[in-house]
Amino acid sequence: MSQFASKALSLVCVDKRTETDDVIVITLAHQKKQVITFSPGQYITLGATVEGRSYDRCYTISSCPEQSACIEIIVKRVAQGAMSNWLFDQLGIGDIIQASKPCGQFHLTRSTKPKLLLLSAGVGVTPLLSMLRHIAKNSLSLEVIFHHSAKTSRDVIAADELAALGNQYPHFTISYNLTREPANSHSNQYNGHICADMLQRICPDAHLCDVFVCGPNTYMERVKHLLTKQGLPDHQYFQEDFEIAPLAAASDDNSIYTIDFCHSNRRTEISSGETVSDAALRLGIDLDTSCSSGICGSCTSYIIAGDIAAPQAQAIDEEDINSGEFLPCCSYPLSDLKVDL
Repeated sequence: MSQFASKALSLVCVDKRTETDDVIVITLAHQKKQVITFSPGQYITLGATVEGRSYDRCYTISSCPEQSACIEIIVKRVAQGAMSNWLFDQLGIGDIIQASKPCGQFHLTRSTKPKLLLLSAGVGVTPLLSMLRHIAKNSLSLEVIFHHSAKTSRDVIAADELAALGNQYPHFTISYNLTREPANSHSNQYNGHICADMLQRICPDAHLCDVFVCGPNTYMERVKHLLTKQGLPDHQYFQEDFEIAPLAAASDDNSIYTIDFCHSNRRTEISSGETVSDAALRLGIDLDTSCSSGICGSCTSYIIAGDIAAPQAQAIDEEDINSGEFLPCCSYPLSDLKVDL
């Protein structure tokens, strides 16, 4: 049973197809045939029991919102990836799976520039596909530079569709770099790993773009470093955290505070090195959780009184925070707290 049952959607697997040797595309529809609304770039969290253990994992939606009857996710087989490998091998057509509502702050509506640079590696292409499809479907007047990193040409996800988009829309520029296969003579292919010279050739005016990046953490760190050196302002850079980083306590002073869980009518002490969810779990208070790292937003709740530090709260924005929302999984106390849990 998924831990986020109170927020769950019941989705039916209506299609499952092979994309590359180790990647599949799964199409999911609402069990009650309702429209699933989301912004291009957002994700859902799927929950399932695999060999007696419950798993909740985030999967970005690759389809566009205009494909309202269903959503698509891209799943890669990975070593030790219990949930992804279960989806790969066991989820069948007609099976029902629980999911969170779409969420996440990595989405196209955050962009304000007329030109976009979309950079991805591996299955990190997923949210950028959603963005490309949305732009094309709505004929948005945006210039788009899309560049993808893959090991070989056989590993490029949605290669035929990307080529067709590049041919159909003159304001789309599609290119690739291959790290384990020589590039062909096409002008849109490059050899080796992404580097400063390659970025300069792909998009000489990257500092004028809104840049969306998704891929493994090492890839995103490298790209951000290269773009920063080229003069890209921080506020024009957006990335999807593809891997969950361990949380670090907000303070080392080990102060002790009191926390009131007002909805549950419970009170306990909490140290500055504990998250609010740690304290809740000690009292047996159930939370909707998934990533436990501030990424998915499944545990969103409200602060009634008090101050917190939550530097890794990526699933909510400034507007959410100003309205009192917070993420218990990555929030550390800076004072006594009262929370709506």
